Amino acid sequence: MDTNAHAKRHEKLHKALDELTADFIVNNPGHTLGGTSIMELMEWSNTQTQAPAGNYHGA
Repeated sequence: MDTNAHAKRHEKLHKALDELTADFIVNNPGHTLGGTSIMELMEWSNTQTQAPAGNYHGA
């Protein structure tokens, strides 16, 4: 992968992470990113692939 393609890939990843964290925050009142581990975020995200619930705030 060349440098330009690598940079574009990371831009897409950052946008997806922004969307994922926004969905988490909206659907988990009282939780903050500072108080949430990466593992908790990933587990929550995985449950959403199995049984989506709550509000979607994507692009």
